[in-house]
This record gives sequence, structure tokens and C-alpha cells, in this order.
Amino acid sequence: MMALKFGKTFKFDVKTWYHIIYTCDTKADKLSLYINGKWIQDGKSGKTPQNMDERRISSEHDGRFLHGIVDEFRIYNRILNEKEALQNFKATNNSIVVEASDKLAVIWACIKSAR
Repeated sequence: MMALKFGKTFKFDVKTWYHIIYTCDTKADKLSLYINGKWIQDGKSGKTPQNMDERRISSEHDGRFLHGIVDEFRIYNRILNEKEALQNFKATNNSIVVEASDKLAVIWACIKSAR
């Protein structure tokens, strides 16, 4: 068992998958963190970065990286609310409404299955 501190402590098992949603509302100066569909904490977002050419998943600009595996991720062009975070967590499938051929998710699945 390990614990992370987000203003309050969240304990997690290193052998368990977790569903994590992180939202950023720069107009309201608000960050929100949800784990397994439950709101954990809000924080301040600060200003919108000037350079939006680069987005990182599971790492930060100063070289810190997630020591684990990211299985699936989604990027929205809007901020999810608490009800939507729970709905995402409870989803029973991850169906794609576009043709999957040659898409990142399909290529990633091929890479993972070849391991």
C-alpha cells in the first residue's frame, strides 16, 4: 500500500488499476482530480501555458515520469463535471465511434499485444 498527498491522503495499492481524471479550468483558476469516479480535491490552475504545441501524458517538463503503465486515455475539448467523471469510471466499454483502422489506440494495442 502506498499513499499520495493531495491536501488529503489517497492510499492506493501498487497492483491495482485506477481510473484518474484530471481537469483544468483556467478561467475559474481550478484544477480538479477524480480517482475511480470520486472527486478527490480541487486546486489552483494558474495561467494557460503560452506554448500549446506539446502535451505530455504521464510525465512533466522537468523529467519526472510515471513509474507505471497508462492503458487508455482521453482528451476532451471541454471540462468534465463530477457526474461525467463518475459516468466515465462506470463505462463498461470503450467503443470508438470512428473507423479504428490506423488510429493510435489500434496501433498501441498491436504494440502491447506483441510484448
